[in-house]
Amino acid sequence: MEAEQRRTQAREANAGKLEALGQLAGGIAHDFNNILGGILGFAGLLKDDLADRPESRRFAERIMRACERGRDMTAQIRTFARAENVARKPIDLVGVVRQTVNFLAASLPKTLRVSFDHQGEDLPVLGNEALLSQLVINLCLNASEALAGKPGNLRVGVGPADPTELRRLNVGALSAREIVVGKIDDAIPCVRLSVADDAGGISESLLNRIFEPFFTTKGRQRGTGLGLAVVHGVIESHAGLCHVHSEPGAGTTFSIYLPLDKSPLHPAKPPARETRALLDGRERVLIVDDEADLADMLSIGLRRLGYDAVAMTDPLAALALFEEDPDAWQAIVTDDMMPGLRGRDLATRLHVLRPELPVLLCTGHSDTGGEQASSVLLKPVDAAGVAAALRRMRDVPVTG
Repeated sequence: MEAEQRRTQAREANAGKLEALGQLAGGIAHDFNNILGGILGFAGLLKDDLADRPESRRFAERIMRACERGRDMTAQIRTFARAENVARKPIDLVGVVRQTVNFLAASLPKTLRVSFDHQGEDLPVLGNEALLSQLVINLCLNASEALAGKPGNLRVGVGPADPTELRRLNVGALSAREIVVGKIDDAIPCVRLSVADDAGGISESLLNRIFEPFFTTKGRQRGTGLGLAVVHGVIESHAGLCHVHSEPGAGTTFSIYLPLDKSPLHPAKPPARETRALLDGRERVLIVDDEADLADMLSIGLRRLGYDAVAMTDPLAALALFEEDPDAWQAIVTDDMMPGLRGRDLATRLHVLRPELPVLLCTGHSDTGGEQASSVLLKPVDAAGVAAALRRMRDVPVTG
């Protein structure tokens, strides 16, 4: 009983640590996005100015590619931090997992035998297909790397969850070789997604740390330490539970439990053909961002596209300027997290004076009360992305 109590306390402490790390990571991702936005935007302007200097233009392009890699990393950090307001809909989990495993199998080492097993054809969950696919990819890649090129087996399965096992996990009656993150109602029907390998297993001393962001035993050249952190964020965003059981010398099994959803499934619509929006404009636009580099970068970029752009770093001063002549502005572009007045609140106050005014909210989080704005863009943003959003808000047709 004492050993079980210690494990329960360790589980609670680990959950609190992960939550604190998530809050810290979310804040870092927000600030890092602002830095990336300035670098990416000014590098884009340099690229445009260096059309007659191909070598220097390539340097600008390399800066932009590096920023795009950083942007992908911050997206993973936001997923871990649960800073995403995940859009979910009824999806067929069996179909999503099968498609992901088939896609991934071709890129895994030939020494790895991959199998997929499912029980029941109709196992819908309320989820985000892209995030659940990313979860499966991360777990499979993690298992492949654990084998380090040695022959082994990777078994992926989907089926109804065992209520008795769920009750045991919720109670917390775990051995030293098990951990659980998340909590789920064991009284409702659930689905179990499992990814199992027969690699060397995870030592007890490391098991409680595997979901920490940037924690890795692979070295800098082989991993960022974000793979399982992203898995943790996806599970939390789907109100699920993850059970990890690892036997040294035998292998590791990740079991993800998600609530079964009985809503009718709707076939996915084929993606619309990508079009390029007309970016040029003549509107007078007020840009508000407390980061001077971002405000200047957007104003310069928009002016090059023909807009009459004015940048301000103080939201209260921007509000005062707008109040002097509300009809002088055709659109507002604002950051959300600013001292003195948040962007969402600025949008509310602007709409009191001009209810029809298009307001574009640029934010590092997608759960920022975007209903106060006409549209929301996730940072990092550049002038072209802002211009495309402005054209959509202003109802300008797009061309192929």
